[in-house]
Amino acid sequence: MGFCLKPGQPIDEEIRRIADHQFAQAVAALRTVGGAESDDAVHAARRRVKKVRALIRLVRPTLSPRYRSLNRRLRAVNRLLAPVADGHATVETLERLAAKYRRALAPQTLAEIRRRLLRREAVADEEASLSGAVQTAAALLCKERRALGRWRLDQSGFRAIAPGLGKSVRSSRRAMALALAHPSIEHYHTWRQRVKDQWLHVRLLQARCANGLARDERRLEALDGCLGEYHDCALLQNVLTSDSALDRSDAARCLRLVRRYQRELRAKARTLGRAIHRETPRRFVKRVKRHWRSARRARGAAERSTSWQRAA
Repeated sequence: MGFCLKPGQPIDEEIRRIADHQFAQAVAALRTVGGAESDDAVHAARRRVKKVRALIRLVRPTLSPRYRSLNRRLRAVNRLLAPVADGHATVETLERLAAKYRRALAPQTLAEIRRRLLRREAVADEEASLSGAVQTAAALLCKERRALGRWRLDQSGFRAIAPGLGKSVRSSRRAMALALAHPSIEHYHTWRQRVKDQWLHVRLLQARCANGLARDERRLEALDGCLGEYHDCALLQNVLTSDSALDRSDAARCLRLVRRYQRELRAKARTLGRAIHRETPRRFVKRVKRHWRSARRARGAAERSTSWQRAA
């Protein structure tokens, strides 16, 4: 089991195990940067760091205060790597738009915009290499990994994660309300961050809840994907409006497609978000607690049955 809390194991040990695995995988990915798959490696490393940050948010109310600032330090690590990841994302978004709206862009227009995006991506990669951003990020992650043995939680069992889980759901709900009431790139980006936390928290809890949160996980994954695409569209939009080397008429044609797709994504996110947050945070936490306890009782009964059979 990777990113999930193993049934029957102490929560603090599981938190350290999962964080250690994510740190190790992130550092391993960064050490492959420089080859043909560098962009994918950076993206994979950032994804691992986001998982650790979500893990911290889940247990932060019960985590020793000296380690609560770790979330800020990990955010700084991901910001070091963001330019490389963002350059790759804009190229992928252009390809997605070209496939979705066939014949909407002339082949020569598409080729020219793609050429400029690839050039910007190469520049971002070169700047990251010259600044040593990847090496710095890897060193910082190694340092944080060495400190894992000192992580301590003030609570155990469900009490260790209940406050953080409730806060996660409330934050996601509030971010949705703000994004829908005042749609902006910044508000949708914040909503995406909070949704990703909630989705990762559900993934962490699935095994401890006997997969009773499967529908929640599917819905949150779909919403995270939708908001992720919206964010990538915003990155492409920024390039199209700021890159003076692009032909203005070509950029304008592509911008119309970006905005059209963003409208579709906002409508889809609104539908998904309202379905997910129809349940209040308090009721959601109570439901998770019921699954948690039910799964624990079932494991206990299975273990007793096994021991009786062996005794017989």
